[in-house]
Amino acid sequence: MPLVSGNEGQVLSDGVALAEIIRWSLQTRATNVSYASSATAGYRKSLPGRKQAQGRFTFALNTSDPVSGQLDEGDQVELRLCVDATHFYLVPAIIDVVELEVDIAAGPLVQGTAEFSSDGAWTAPDDS
Repeated sequence: MPLVSGNEGQVLSDGVALAEIIRWSLQTRATNVSYASSATAGYRKSLPGRKQAQGRFTFALNTSDPVSGQLDEGDQVELRLCVDATHFYLVPAIIDVVELEVDIAAGPLVQGTAEFSSDGAWTAPDDS
């Protein structure tokens, strides 16, 4: 995939585009198993472990179409995390946290964050 700009990125929940997404992130990891035995000559060896993903997305509060009204903690959703117009991650997920932040002193745009954990296998852009 050539270099791309994130300006066409978006987040869809169960096929519906969430309004006013500012940014999103996804972290994938494997919990690898490390061991030592009489056959490892004093070194530790590792075996591939279980995979899990977690991430978050930040949204601007739009009272006409609030993300906070579309997602609640504990919701099971399928997130489509769009890198650009044609490349995306498809992640079955559970919403862990929904947070809203209001800065009264500085008065910037009211924003919120939703954090999620994967709920099974996900599809990467090269697989979609």
